Amino acid sequence: MGRGRPRSGRVHASIVGMVQLRLYRPFHRCARLTATLAETADAPLTDSVTALGIAWRLARQHVPHRVMAAVVVPSGFDTVVALPCPDQAMDLLRRLMIGHARALPPGQRPRWQVPTCTPLCDAASVGYHVDAVHRAPLRHGLVCRLRDWHYSSFHRYVRHGLLAPDWPGTPGEDADALTHAPDALHDAPT
Repeated sequence: MGRGRPRSGRVHASIVGMVQLRLYRPFHRCARLTATLAETADAPLTDSVTALGIAWRLARQHVPHRVMAAVVVPSGFDTVVALPCPDQAMDLLRRLMIGHARALPPGQRPRWQVPTCTPLCDAASVGYHVDAVHRAPLRHGLVCRLRDWHYSSFHRYVRHGLLAPDWPGTPGEDADALTHAPDALHDAPT
């Protein structure tokens, strides 16, 4: 018999500015994972986004995680995930890259640069990195408005009313203001 209530039922909440994050135990460690293709001229990652989706579903079977934000650009992908253990972040990233390569025909398998994993320690940094992930298509000069980029969790945030369709606004507005709640997407249907 166990003592007390099970840990998995507890919810931690913290409010930072307009962001409210509910970090569920066992998913209390967040990390930003970035992977970049070595060569994008021949086959941009956006051409094989279905293979990346297959790799993501397979990786989830081995490394449980919640995707808080994700974007796929031609040169790679960037994501913020919540993991039960911070040591699993690089394993998840490795599984995503290998799974993506295996889902493609042998002649189309990409080469990856060394991936990066940034542990996120508090709600403010999680909110900042979620915003940064969503802004990636703008930063890369791929679109003028985020709503025009289809390979982003930004659309899920808009669909659930957490971000405005014109976020981060027009030039001159405070684009760094945290205006959404990534926690609501943990249990939201996709």
